[in-house]
Amino acid sequence: MAISVATSRSCFFYNLLKNKKIKTGKDTFAPADAYTFMQSLPRELTGWITIYYWMHFIWMSMIAVGGVMLAIAKVSGLDPTA
Repeated sequence: MAISVATSRSCFFYNLLKNKKIKTGKDTFAPADAYTFMQSLPRELTGWITIYYWMHFIWMSMIAVGGVMLAIAKVSGLDPTA
């Protein structure tokens, strides 16, 4: 649960920064003021958002690759602890 919450938060601010539509309800989207505010901030204050987003993306990719490799090792009968 904590992993998905952290990732969704980083995606939220990253999407605001990149001006992508964010659905906040069934038929509602984030207000235009939020996009304007995020894009009006200097790069020094928003640069960490992009770094944070990509760090989570790389981390989740490594977890997925590790899981696939472990599954392949278990199916092929290899001992993954050796």
